[in-house]
Amino acid sequence: LCQLIRRHGGLATHCPAMAFESLIQNRVVQEHIKALGGQDWIIFNSPQAVFQSISAIRAMWPHFPKTLQIAAIGRGTEKALQDAGYTVSAVPVVRWSSEGLLQLPIFQQLVGKRIAIIQGEGGLGLLAQALPSRGATVTVVACYRRLLPERLMEPCHALLNAHQIDVAVLTSGEGVRNMKQVFGQIIQALPLIVPSERIKQLALDLGFQIIWVARNASHSAVLDALIKNRDVLCQMKVTH
Repeated sequence: LCQLIRRHGGLATHCPAMAFESLIQNRVVQEHIKALGGQDWIIFNSPQAVFQSISAIRAMWPHFPKTLQIAAIGRGTEKALQDAGYTVSAVPVVRWSSEGLLQLPIFQQLVGKRIAIIQGEGGLGLLAQALPSRGATVTVVACYRRLLPERLMEPCHALLNAHQIDVAVLTSGEGVRNMKQVFGQIIQALPLIVPSERIKQLALDLGFQIIWVARNASHSAVLDALIKNRDVLCQMKVTH
């Protein structure tokens, strides 16, 4: 994304809002992975879920049963799976989120279906709540833990204090929370670009005031949101 913004004439700085700790060696996680062949669906909840789990999954399941299908929560997750050699049978077209996945026709009637959700520890849990109400038996496989990378975020402090950042792009609720926790009011003063109304509402609840919603979390959608609001950003820069 930073490279894309630079190619279009902007200045971009990558500030990691999350770090990750693998839980793949956890005994319960290992047992769940061993049982994946008995599932009807495996849903990967993020690209990170793919990166953290795929080696262990491939080691235990070089070939899945033909009855097992794979779903991805968005195009980034789908690409991570495809890059790993897996075929994705279901992915939201527009809303790259749990809500978007739940709107797909194939996930409306799930009586008797067994579904494993590969995800990070914690999280919304929307899929784990909604799918059983549609008849599915759900297993949550938490293969990684999100951490607050305060040391990695330090370089952004100087840029923020020098008013060298005009807008922040945050693609997850956890990232919004972490930025607020580390940077406080100085980050709240910036406009945000987020990929969903849900994350916008979270940011509003945390005290952010100017929030623009991209059509999804793709790089092209974020760039479009930046271009759409370029005049406003320029005016704000002049004002300050």
